[in-house]
Amino acid sequence: MELEKLIGKTAKLSFLAPSTWTLAFGCGAEFSNFSICRISKEKQLLACTKDHDQWFGLKEPYDAEKEINNHISNGVITGASFGLSSNDIVLSMSTGIVIEILSISTGYETWEYRCAEGILYVASGAGNVNEF
Repeated sequence: MELEKLIGKTAKLSFLAPSTWTLAFGCGAEFSNFSICRISKEKQLLACTKDHDQWFGLKEPYDAEKEINNHISNGVITGASFGLSSNDIVLSMSTGIVIEILSISTGYETWEYRCAEGILYVASGAGNVNEF
């Protein structure tokens, strides 16, 4: 995977179904995730896709899509790494935000990445990434 092509690009998160979300980049590349995406800054957790539509005692359900996009909309990707822990993805932004795409299953596909050139990469739960 050529994650370095994401450097300098913007990102936007969207929910597609009750538990599937996408992280799209200004170049046409996209992650689809079936597990967890979380964002942090200075080691403080700011938002997590797992929390989407939870009430947490609020007047309305938590909108993780809105919260995450508020944090990532003002920056561009400055760094991208893969595989520091299993097949997790870590994206650093110019604003100090860190986006993590986490694998949380040993048996299921955890994320898909379609690069701008159309190649599809699928991460299996066992830590393998298959190219299609």
